[in-house]
Amino acid sequence: MKRLLLLLLISTSIFAQERNPKELLNLIQSEFNSIKDYSVDIEINIDMDFVDAPNSNAKLYFKQPNKVKIESDGFAIIPKQGLTFSPSELLTDSYSAILVKTELIDSFMVDVIKVIPLEDSSDILLSTLWVDPLYNVIRKIESVTKKMGTITIYLSYEHSQTPMLPSVAKFFFNTTNSGHGTMFKNSDKNESNKKKGNLSGNVIIKYSNYLLNQNLNDSFFVDDDDL
Repeated sequence: MKRLLLLLLISTSIFAQERNPKELLNLIQSEFNSIKDYSVDIEINIDMDFVDAPNSNAKLYFKQPNKVKIESDGFAIIPKQGLTFSPSELLTDSYSAILVKTELIDSFMVDVIKVIPLEDSSDILLSTLWVDPLYNVIRKIESVTKKMGTITIYLSYEHSQTPMLPSVAKFFFNTTNSGHGTMFKNSDKNESNKKKGNLSGNVIIKYSNYLLNQNLNDSFFVDDDDL
C-alpha cells in the first residue's frame, strides 16, 4: 500500500520536485533539536463524542528525543500525537517526502509536503504537512494512521522567545473504539475511559510559560514511561 501511495504522489507532483522538501524538514528538525528540554503550562479544552471529561490544566515536561511527563492536580485526557510537537514523531529515520504545491493558510504562504514512512513499524501511513518556509514551522498536520484513524492538527505560534514551539494546538479526529487507548495520554493511571464506539471531536491545547533547557534528569520521567 505504501508503494502505491508513493507512486500516486510522484505522478501528481513532478512539478514540485525542483525544490527539496527534505531540506526544509531537516531544517525544522534541526532547530527543534537545539532545544534539549522544556516545561510548559497547558490548558486543555475537550469536546469529544463518548468522552465526558472536564476542561483541565496541567504541566508538561519534555526532553529529547521523546521523554514526556505530565503533572496535573486532577484527571486529564490529553492527545498523544502532536502533544509536544516533536518533528521526530513524523520524520522517522527512513521516509519519503514530496512537495505537492504551495497554498495560503491563515494568511501564511506554506509548502504542502506529503511524508510517507518507509518502515513498517511506523503507525503513520501518510502525513500531509503544511510547512511555513519563512518561519520554519509546521502550521498544519494531517495524518492517516493504522490504529487511530485520521488526525488533523492546526498549530499557532505567538511566543517571540520560543518561535518554534506552538502557543495553541487544535486537534480534530475521527477514530474507532480500538484506537482510543493509543490516542490519548491519561494523567491519572487509576482512571480509564470506558466509553465505547467511534470517537470524534476536537481538543484544543493552549501552551504558556515555556522554560527551556533546564537540564532535566532522565530519572524525572521514569514514572510516566508507560503513559
